[in-house]
Amino acid sequence: MKRLLVVDDSMLVREKIISILEDGGYSVKSANNGNEALTLLNEYNFDLIITDIIMPKMEGLEFITYIKKKFPDLKILAISSYKPFYLEMAKEIGANETCEKRHVPEQLLYITRNLLQN
Repeated sequence: MKRLLVVDDSMLVREKIISILEDGGYSVKSANNGNEALTLLNEYNFDLIITDIIMPKMEGLEFITYIKKKFPDLKILAISSYKPFYLEMAKEIGANETCEKRHVPEQLLYITRNLLQN
C-alpha cells in the first residue's frame, strides 16, 4: 500500500483530502505544517507528499525546497487556494504536480495515481 503525507494548516482541508485518499486505498498520515511534516519524514517512508503552500512555521515553498534536497525522488503535489502564481513557483522549485484546492475533490485521485505510476 502506498504511503502519503498530507501537509495543510487547515484541519478541514486535511480531513477532506485524507478521506478521499483513504477511500482510494492509500495509507495517509498528516501534518499541520512543514515542521511537523519533517518529523514524520524522519519516522516513515512516503511515496507522495501533498502540501499546501501558505502555512505557518514552515511554508510550503520552503518545505518543497527542503524535500527536493533531502529526498530528491520523493513525489510532491502542491496545492493552494491562492493565486496560481504560488503553484507556478512550487513547480519551478520541484513540485511534480500542482492543483488548486477548489479542484482537489474531483482531481486528487487522478493526479495521485498518475504521480505514483511514473
